[in-house]
Amino acid sequence: MPTNSLCFYDLDFQSSLLHLTYNLPGNLSPDNNGSIPVLRQGNLNSNQIQLLEQILQSKLDGNPKSKNVRIQVNQADIGLTGRSRHRRMLFRTPRLAKGDHIIIYQVQQDSANPDQLRIFFRLLRSQALTQRFISIVLNDVFHQIELNGTTYFDLQSATTMSQVTTVSTKPTVTPDLSTSLIIPNVKDTQIMELNGVSVFGIKDYLGNVQSIHAIQTNNAIYSFKNGRIVQIQSMNEAFIFNYNNSNNQYGATFVSQNGSYEIPATYETPNITFPTPVFELPSNQSIPNYFTGIVIVLQNKISNQTIDDATLQMNYFDSQNGKKSSVMINVGGGRYYTPLPTNDTTMDSYFDRNKLLKTIIQQSNASIELIEVYPISDICSKAPDSAKSFCTLIMQDTSVKILDALRIASNYISDFPFQSGSLGQLNNFEIVQLVPGEEPETVSLNSNNQTSKKTVSFLRNVDTSIDPNTLNTVYIQSNSLKGQCNEQTVSGGDIPDDRIIDIGKAHTNIKFLYETYTIKDEIDVHYMNQQVFSTGCVGANGAAPISLNGNERTIRVNVIPDCAGETGTGWYYTVECAGELICADDVCYCGLSQSSSHQKIPATYNGCGAKNSWFNWYINPVGDFWKFTPACNGHDLCYGKCNNHKSSCDTTFLAIMLASCKANFFLLLLDCLKNAEAFYIAVDWLGHGPFVSAQNEDCECITS
Repeated sequence: MPTNSLCFYDLDFQSSLLHLTYNLPGNLSPDNNGSIPVLRQGNLNSNQIQLLEQILQSKLDGNPKSKNVRIQVNQADIGLTGRSRHRRMLFRTPRLAKGDHIIIYQVQQDSANPDQLRIFFRLLRSQALTQRFISIVLNDVFHQIELNGTTYFDLQSATTMSQVTTVSTKPTVTPDLSTSLIIPNVKDTQIMELNGVSVFGIKDYLGNVQSIHAIQTNNAIYSFKNGRIVQIQSMNEAFIFNYNNSNNQYGATFVSQNGSYEIPATYETPNITFPTPVFELPSNQSIPNYFTGIVIVLQNKISNQTIDDATLQMNYFDSQNGKKSSVMINVGGGRYYTPLPTNDTTMDSYFDRNKLLKTIIQQSNASIELIEVYPISDICSKAPDSAKSFCTLIMQDTSVKILDALRIASNYISDFPFQSGSLGQLNNFEIVQLVPGEEPETVSLNSNNQTSKKTVSFLRNVDTSIDPNTLNTVYIQSNSLKGQCNEQTVSGGDIPDDRIIDIGKAHTNIKFLYETYTIKDEIDVHYMNQQVFSTGCVGANGAAPISLNGNERTIRVNVIPDCAGETGTGWYYTVECAGELICADDVCYCGLSQSSSHQKIPATYNGCGAKNSWFNWYINPVGDFWKFTPACNGHDLCYGKCNNHKSSCDTTFLAIMLASCKANFFLLLLDCLKNAEAFYIAVDWLGHGPFVSAQNEDCECITS
């Protein structure tokens, strides 16, 4: 759309001012509740400014010639009538930071033309400005632009339109689909990929996409559960979202290797309706067991406690389709699961590709709605400076890259090619573990029952080969140095020790217990870069209360052994969080004394399938068909009774199912017993999350 001429003023050697006027399309307007940031007439609010920054920056990032250019948006009500001394003073070049900057000034709308908006560009560069450099920058930022007196700015171009309006219309020109792919295999959790965006979820035997649990870009992995974003994890940083169901609000915590920081704000929990396709059991057809593949039990090497907030990616090689990757499903209790694709053709005749395409569109549209309501820019504005580079990447993802891919899928999924249905031999399995605040680790699941030379983690209980048709269980001990509450975090001798302890929350009180025995040591505790406790150089034991009143939820503990010049020392320390329920592998208890918890509310039941389980689409109908519902209800009640052992609940569950098979299915006894065994294996290895959830909901620790 043609606008007025581009005005170009040389202010000095390193600064130039450009004046651009463009027309606003009439269809740019906010939604009914005004929550979606859009470009509008008049002044931009802070969210809209950040959105404009993201749109313009994403255009620059694609060109290596302008890779050092950064865009900063400010507003000013400025008149430019004449080259007055006042104007020159107003735009005096500030002290330059490293790199280049573009400052975009928006002025009030032109009263003579209410559909026009005027923007002033100030280009600041640490090197000399040239017209060629300016041309490169402006061509990167805008869809069409010339420096010969006429400027064209297409606000409705494919790159920007998706960011400034919620109307999803199919472009007239088919986008480039050369990198697109649909993966139809039911046991392959990857659903589709496009332009560096991979979507992972669960497909049923009829072709329905039941859920999406992760979206991966080159920058980060976005984990979903129950219609919410629960974690954004890059190689070194993470945002963890903590939901409070009692007040329907959530907060966010930024985690890096330097500590954890709670964002000082709360937000309303989104309420986006995701599709829940019905899985109807085909009549006279035996359903294959869904629970095959790999379960990873991730443990802390220091304490053997499970790590519940990691993001795990499994890579392997398919001799037919090449390198494959899957983001594993966090099923709770330190367990991470992914099914593996197989060549089982039992259900092929029931698989409907039209259902697959339809539900991909539905899930994509719901995911678009979900991502758009998260105030990532506001969260990032309240994050510490150490989060800024991470925030830049995820804002580009959530405002441009992911949304563009999902919108293309919603409009053009029928044009996506399908991956070959045939599979080759699967081998070369490896697990990339991303634990918030820790260095990434890679573990090879090789055939020698050992880790590869490059890995730094320890494995046990690894089968000599991975069989996709069974449930393979692997224990991995992470080399994480991060401790947790309510454990003997670390003990040592003459070697100094300096590590981070994750308290799990800020604004709380803890008790620090220590023992340095007879040879003197010094143990110092730091919080928010301030020392909050020191034992001094002592050979003694003791305990001290510590208050954590800031937004950080981690402390740093530094041990200086042999501080009096002796050698041969021994020491340990423990951080106790009072009133916290601790769940080990098989039972939950209170505090370091492992005292019993108390029933807060009566245990409840809901039939076969855990509350909000990823697998209820399968468990519900299969359990009902084989009359396992009474056994499932008893299992729910057992999980919710305080101080029960999980293993005891599981074995009782199996016994009741076996008895039900013998009583109700004489002719189909073998099939019934087979399904009972599959259900038992599922709760044995995937039931720790539901067990811990039930104990936390129904039980409490009472402190004196």
